[in-house]
Amino acid sequence: MLFNRSVIAALSLITIAASAMTPAHAIVGRLGSHSIGAIRRMQQSSLRLSRTHRHSQRTARKNHGTGLRLVSLKHKRKHGKSGKISIHSPSYLWNAPSQPDDDDSFLDEESRAAISQQFRNGNSEAYSPSSLIQSGVFAYCPLHGGVFQRRNSVKNIILHSTETAREADAQRVITSWNNKGLRHAGAQFVVDRDGTIYCTADPQYGTTHVDNRRTRQGVNNDNSIGIEIVRTGSQEYSQAQLASVVCLVRYLQDRFKVTDNHIFGHGQIQPSDRSDPVNFDWQSFKADKQILTRTPVATKLDE
Repeated sequence: MLFNRSVIAALSLITIAASAMTPAHAIVGRLGSHSIGAIRRMQQSSLRLSRTHRHSQRTARKNHGTGLRLVSLKHKRKHGKSGKISIHSPSYLWNAPSQPDDDDSFLDEESRAAISQQFRNGNSEAYSPSSLIQSGVFAYCPLHGGVFQRRNSVKNIILHSTETAREADAQRVITSWNNKGLRHAGAQFVVDRDGTIYCTADPQYGTTHVDNRRTRQGVNNDNSIGIEIVRTGSQEYSQAQLASVVCLVRYLQDRFKVTDNHIFGHGQIQPSDRSDPVNFDWQSFKADKQILTRTPVATKLDE
């Protein structure tokens, strides 16, 4: 009994010092055949422990790695490779599908004049944008690219001014947008210096006219319509422009049920890097729009 204990103790020391892969018969040759069973059991036990340890390490690495990959994937889906929103980014279209009105396909001059007058009086919300194009109220200069299906209803109207580096009319502004590929900035409407209203896409579709990452008050491209007013440098807005902007906003308000407190300037909802429409007279705009809706402007009586 004492001999067996001594042998086992000696074998333990030898097993720790020897390689795990040392052949059993090499040890047996030195210690005797009666201990071969003990040696093999100890080697097998050591091998099982080694395998268990390696399996635990692999499992830990696998679990830890998976966690990192999931976090990374989540980050990519939310922010994209460039830090921009990607998983929620829309699928852009080269052209907004047209919305023809068969009943208005052939408008005579009298009908066109009547619709135009209704628009100027603030009573044209029943007409679609395509009808207003056919009647000559809007000029059509389509966006190529930069258009997408809305995922939210229209709640906001955003006024911009183009502020180009040099003077450029509405068509030139729209062309510059179209030269920038499938994904580019652009608004649904551009109001030129002479008052002409250019429709670039049916406002049922969204365009990129604000930076969703920087906007306030819940405004984004999905729930807003953009109106660009042509201006640059020290130019003042023309009276024809201002009158067209008032009529256009009134029309869009009525057609899409947008309240007065959801009409903003670009700089109001994205003040971190925008200040347009530059030098826009909001008081006069509001007063003119109230007149257009036949609501008297509240004035303070002289005392």
